[in-house]
Amino acid sequence: METVGVAVAALCLFTVAQRLWNLPHPGFQLCVVPLAVALFPLRRRWPDAVLLILAVLAGVAPVVGPVTAAAAYTVALNTVRPRRRTRLLGGASLLVMASATAAGPSLGPGRAVYGLELGLVLAVTAVVVPGLVGTVYGQQARLLWALRERGDAAVSARRSADSEARTHERSRIAAEMHDLVGHRLSLISLHAGGLELALDQADPELREEAVLVRRTTRDAMDELRQALGVLGPLGRDTGPDALTDATGTRADIEALVAESRDGGINVRLEWSGPDLDVRPAQVRRAVHRVVREALTNVHRYAMAAHVTVRVAHDDRTVQVTVRNGAPPAVADMPSEAGSGRGLTGLRERVELLGGTFEARARPPGGFQVVAAIPAEPDDAVTGKPLAGGMEPSASDGPDGPA
Repeated sequence: METVGVAVAALCLFTVAQRLWNLPHPGFQLCVVPLAVALFPLRRRWPDAVLLILAVLAGVAPVVGPVTAAAAYTVALNTVRPRRRTRLLGGASLLVMASATAAGPSLGPGRAVYGLELGLVLAVTAVVVPGLVGTVYGQQARLLWALRERGDAAVSARRSADSEARTHERSRIAAEMHDLVGHRLSLISLHAGGLELALDQADPELREEAVLVRRTTRDAMDELRQALGVLGPLGRDTGPDALTDATGTRADIEALVAESRDGGINVRLEWSGPDLDVRPAQVRRAVHRVVREALTNVHRYAMAAHVTVRVAHDDRTVQVTVRNGAPPAVADMPSEAGSGRGLTGLRERVELLGGTFEARARPPGGFQVVAAIPAEPDDAVTGKPLAGGMEPSASDGPDGPA
């Protein structure tokens, strides 16, 4: 349709010019029109060559002006680089003027000046003005496209932020389930095991009930891990909602130790240095987690062992050590290995604060966990999110925290 339109425009211009000015050599100019129309559809594939050839033809036969103008508009519309567009339009204008000047003696009164003047008019009307119009519309189209792209990117970023927020919330729920429910289930399993031993000779039927309670608690722990896996990996800390002013202080650690002692664990607390109530929340939470995870493992795998919890606090470092001896052999105790992700989460938490973490078996038997945490971590360190790994209940080894 575009080709037909420019052909009709060229023929109309030829007819009007022929009637008004009685163009010289009308047959030659009329023969040039089909050639220009045939070149016009190729302007998208070879824009440079087609525009320059049409510019030469427009100077020789002014009736080709509409075809040249349409080609200049299309080339300027589709050319992105300004320098290339300027060179094309400028070269086409010079070719129009040069060809019109050369053909001037045969087109007009027989003078080259007439051809030059005609070339200037054709350069402006057939090349420069259509080129400027195409440039404006092309830039407008590219601007609208860029705005649409930015809008789509903003929508995508918002969706990504919403998805990240949901993932964060699910991870926080997973961490809270682990921290609150997992520790309580370990205590229930511990008490059920003690009841089972106490009723071994006194009441075998009630002993079976205690065995059922302990095994059900173990199954609940496994199901809790599966639920944590569905909720997604823990990507950040559990958030300020899980932190109180007492978390990680001496009173908080004493409460954890007393809770384990009430559950039948022979545990002793050794504290040196001032309280941790003036330390940052991240430090206090890390101390709380290390002690609680280590004691949870002791409940599960070394409940008969002697345990020492030592916290040493000075101006530079808070060092937490949880050490248990080798437990005596106890019949019908759980022997399955843990997932190994509990200590991984503890190690990551401590290292993100700029500290060091060590968990290893002791040569005489037993296990120990040692965490050295800076008393005042750098802001750049404390601001980092946990990179990955859930913190389900620490359960790595049969002899203690692992």
